[in-house]
Amino acid sequence: MINQPSLSVDDLVRLGSYWETKILLTAIKLDLFTRLLERQKTAADLAREIEANANHLELLLNALVGVGVLEKRDDYYRNTPLAQSHLVRGMRFWYWAHLDDLLWHAWEQLERIILSGRDVAQQTLFEKDPEAATYLLLALYQGSFEKAQAIASIVDLSPFHTLLDIGGGAGTCSIALRLAYPHLHATIFDLPGTLPMTQQMTQQANLQDRINLIAGDVTKDGLPGIYDAVLVSHVVHWLDEEQISLLFNKVSTALEDHGMVLVRDFFLETSKTAPRQTAVFSVSLLVQGGSRCYSFDEGATWLTQAGFRRGAEKIPRELILAKKQVRDEDGRETSECGHIG
Repeated sequence: MINQPSLSVDDLVRLGSYWETKILLTAIKLDLFTRLLERQKTAADLAREIEANANHLELLLNALVGVGVLEKRDDYYRNTPLAQSHLVRGMRFWYWAHLDDLLWHAWEQLERIILSGRDVAQQTLFEKDPEAATYLLLALYQGSFEKAQAIASIVDLSPFHTLLDIGGGAGTCSIALRLAYPHLHATIFDLPGTLPMTQQMTQQANLQDRINLIAGDVTKDGLPGIYDAVLVSHVVHWLDEEQISLLFNKVSTALEDHGMVLVRDFFLETSKTAPRQTAVFSVSLLVQGGSRCYSFDEGATWLTQAGFRRGAEKIPRELILAKKQVRDEDGRETSECGHIG
């Protein structure tokens, strides 16, 4: 029996209604919380700033008070502490909200996709909607840097000198690993549309001379060069099973003998029903042009088939580590160089 989360009737009502969600997304898109960052304001004040209908805006503001993200005293509105720290411009949730709003109409296609078995689009989010992709990259950068630092502390990269970061996005992992291991030279390999953002972030970190950027598509192109270590960063869930198998074979070819691969993704438990957020994210990939989320066992199997030792789950449901197997002419595995931290 698979354990299921306990839901109340109120939880069920919220789960089945998108009213409050659209109210919050609209408020963020209008940047109301940022406009209330410094001081409280009336509906009329805000209406003048955004050139809105004051009466209609007041209804929205009252609803935001009702759901708990604004406070109201007399005719003045102000942010709650939660809104002040999470819903203003530049915060991670602010970027996620803009992304969700851009995907709003894509979600309308979910029923058709489920019934027909056809994807809503042949292109991924990164190819078909550059604006949405930018919000996604910025949201991921905001939320991933601490996790990338954790990877740097858990995985010992001191024996390695060259790293290929496949799907490096805004460069979060490469930047964190380079700061932790100053001797490491990283190359980020990602779609052309993502690299301007990557370049901006590496320049902000003053690492543009130590992190090389190469444009390419892992589903079509070979990997550039030979490396000690390869990081496959949040790419797997965009690919189907055949593409993943081909990618891991490319990774094996691009690795030095006894090189290490790190596969970072959103992995499901064996039942594929948990974690809850990952199971829900797997559905979202249907409307974003992606594939699905996979389990650790599936990832480990593909790595083994590509010539790696069975991977170790270094961070539960987030990071798999595996070493490339090298055999002599008699088929025996040769001795290792380096180690997995």
